[in-house]
Amino acid sequence: MVIRPFCLASLGVLSIILLSACEAEHDNVERETRETSILGDSKYYSVEFENDLLKIIRMSVRPGEHSSMYHHGRFIGLHLTDIDNLLTMPDGSTRSDKRNAHYVWESKSGEAHSVRNMREESSESIYIQLKGGYKPSAATVANGFDSEVTQILRKLLLEGDDFRVYKSVFPEGAIEPEHSHNAKVTVFLNGGHILIQKSTGEEFEVKRATGEAVYGDEVVHSAKNIGPTMEVIILELM
Repeated sequence: MVIRPFCLASLGVLSIILLSACEAEHDNVERETRETSILGDSKYYSVEFENDLLKIIRMSVRPGEHSSMYHHGRFIGLHLTDIDNLLTMPDGSTRSDKRNAHYVWESKSGEAHSVRNMREESSESIYIQLKGGYKPSAATVANGFDSEVTQILRKLLLEGDDFRVYKSVFPEGAIEPEHSHNAKVTVFLNGGHILIQKSTGEEFEVKRATGEAVYGDEVVHSAKNIGPTMEVIILELM
């Protein structure tokens, strides 16, 4: 079979088109991965839990280190340590971000910057990306955050249309009567040892470490703090 010159030319053009398309697709994939990957580098950010409702990310940055530029979705943030960060924006401008430990805030989707830890110690934070779409089921007993029959001291830190964040102090030996919770994330500020009794009567003990972030589905239960006094920050979906 004889391949005519115009056929060779056509094949060459087609190859160039296909190569360009592949390169463009590769560039788009890299750009999409870089810009939409929640909180950037795996070196500094790790996903600890994810479902259809939310994603829990932990950030750890050693002194002087900095992340690459990243975009992120909407999230609720909680600093576990004091922070002193230098944020660099896509246009090259910078701003200082200094916060005390346990500071809670909401960040909107689409923001972009890199982070440099200016402290002489490592910093650590928890980010809870909200995906939306949560619809609470009807509970047979009062929500624990709304119940007035409680031995837990609570303070509302932050609230939005689809979430609320509380800091709770659960004294050693205190008992929390039967109550309900929506889906939530609990961050243990100083660890804990709790005796849980489910609505079925089943009992079990739970131990948590300082800084641990735990997702929980809707639940009805009672609780006793075995000790010591426990401090937690809880993000509840609404």
